[in-house]
Amino acid sequence: MTASERERHARYASRESRSASNFALKLYRMGMQQYEQQMPPLPQADQAR
Repeated sequence: MTASERERHARYASRESRSASNFALKLYRMGMQQYEQQMPPLPQADQAR
């Protein structure tokens, strides 16, 4: 890898990872909202663990 290739790859990777983390965070929030709506708090499940 030449220096210019490495630099271009680093710039691309940082942009990709930033958008990917934003996407993952959005998915996580949506998932947590659905999870909280579906699941009432179950104290016996915590004791079983």
